[in-house]
Amino acid sequence: MGLATVFLFRERLARLTVAGIAISLLGCLMIIWVDVQAAGASAAGVSATSARAAGAAPQPLLGNMLALAGALCVSAYLLTGRHVAARFSLLTYVTLVYSAAAFVLLAAAVAAGVELWRYPAAGWWALVGLALGPQLVGHTAFNWSLRRLSPTFVALSILGEPVGSAILASLLFTEIPGSLQIVAFATLLGGIAVAALGERQAPRPESSAA
Repeated sequence: MGLATVFLFRERLARLTVAGIAISLLGCLMIIWVDVQAAGASAAGVSATSARAAGAAPQPLLGNMLALAGALCVSAYLLTGRHVAARFSLLTYVTLVYSAAAFVLLAAAVAAGVELWRYPAAGWWALVGLALGPQLVGHTAFNWSLRRLSPTFVALSILGEPVGSAILASLLFTEIPGSLQIVAFATLLGGIAVAALGERQAPRPESSAA
C-alpha cells in the first residue's frame, strides 16, 4: 500500500509512517513464523490416523497466502476508494459499492450452483450479523476514515485484526496464545502506533461530503 501511494499517486510518507510499516511487517513475519513452527510441531506429533480423524492437517502457509491475497485486495479497495469516494457522499458511495458486491456474490453463487435456500435459519442469522457488523459498520468506518486519513494508515490499521481475532479466540474457545505470539502481536500493534504518530505529521486529505 505504501509503495502504491508513492509510485502511483506521488504521495510522500512520513518517516514515522515508514518505520511503522517496517515494524508491523516484522510483527506479521513473526506471526507467520510462529504459525509455521507450531504446525510443524503438531504434524510431527500427530499420527496420520489422528490427522484424518481431525478432518485435515493444518496448512499455515496456505492460510497465510490467502491472508496476503486478501491484504492485496483490501489495499486495492482502499486506494480506489480514496480517489473515487471523494466524488460522492459517504452514503451514496457505500450504497453503490455494497450493492455491487452483493450482486456479484449472488451471481457467483447462482453460477456455482450453490443452493442458498438450504442454509438453516441460524446460518442466515449469522450472515445478517456479518452484514450488519463487519460489513455495514466496519467497512463503512474504513471508508469514512479514508476521507480523513491516508489509505496507507487505514490499511496498516487493518493488520490489527489478527490481534482482535486472538483475543476472541481466547475468550470464546480458550485458545490462549503463546509467549512468542504475544510478542508478535505487541510488535504489530507497536508498528501501528508508530505509524499513527507519523499520520499526525502527514498532510490530511480534504474531507468531502459525509
